[in-house]
Amino acid sequence: MRRLLTLAIAVGLAALVAVAAVDALRGSSESQVADTDPVPTRTEPPRSAADWVGDGPAIAARLTRLGVTGTLYLSADGCLSGGVEALRAVRLPDLALTEGPEIGSCAFSVSSDGRHAAGRDAVWSPVAPVLAAETGTGVVLIDADTEAEWQLPGRAPAFTPDGSFALVHHGAIVTWTNDCDRATGTVSPALSLVPGEPASYCRRVAVGREALSGRLPPGARLRRVVSQAWTSENDLTALLETTAGARIATYENGRAAALSPFTSTLGPLRAQPGGVNVGVLDRIALTVFDAQPLPLFSPSLATLAYDWSPRGDWLAYAGDDAVYLVRTSDWTTQFRLRVSTQGLAWR
Repeated sequence: MRRLLTLAIAVGLAALVAVAAVDALRGSSESQVADTDPVPTRTEPPRSAADWVGDGPAIAARLTRLGVTGTLYLSADGCLSGGVEALRAVRLPDLALTEGPEIGSCAFSVSSDGRHAAGRDAVWSPVAPVLAAETGTGVVLIDADTEAEWQLPGRAPAFTPDGSFALVHHGAIVTWTNDCDRATGTVSPALSLVPGEPASYCRRVAVGREALSGRLPPGARLRRVVSQAWTSENDLTALLETTAGARIATYENGRAAALSPFTSTLGPLRAQPGGVNVGVLDRIALTVFDAQPLPLFSPSLATLAYDWSPRGDWLAYAGDDAVYLVRTSDWTTQFRLRVSTQGLAWR
């Protein structure tokens, strides 16, 4: 202890002597220092949150100017299905890279709040952490927060923009809603479709059997509704398998509005938030259809995954080695992010 104290005093005295010497020299050489140029110092440029991707800072600046927001979710770098890994979450507009929810698949879907992930074929509510998926014997809804389940007979699950649940049952599209004024019966499942509302729902027929086949050519019969996507509380687009081939059809207020031939009945089918368009991914070919339904946009590149921005003003799709952002006001590709991914979600 005494040695440490003595050493500290010695170091302090040496420092005082050094300071005095520097002050003495400063007075004698002040004019010389003033006449010499300062020695240049090399400083590193400030790092940007976007440096992880090529041209990131410049892209982030343009994203900011155009008001692009939200979070892009990408599969883990070098993703291999089977291992549980965290998704890459890319915050917009600054392109900051963080971790998203964990998933054991390279193709995935993400809840509306970005806290949960599931397989690509799961359908998430736009207003609650509730997913729906086909089970082979019906449809199951799961609250990702509480893990409460609700099993229903039917297939081709979907959610309306306000959170009501839709599926195909006995050849018709039905919805489960809490608007039960004239309903004949209600059920009270263990989960709520909309946060804060009473979990009491009734079944309503949204599109009946005859209406589903309303625009088919003479002699053609509907085999099944493969998938559906709702563009409003009353309007939807559906992929149909018929005896005349695949068809894409739109329905307004329970009636068939328009129908067009389609190459196959693959998906996923996703509605543009706040719009009337839908996107469908047929193997590796992405096509956006309008309400007619006629092709509106289709990139020439092979597409692995796609999603709409939360406001529907942008469309993102993943190619082999990049993610592209398309402005939906004029359908022009505005950004190319040089990053590979096998899955994609925008929240």
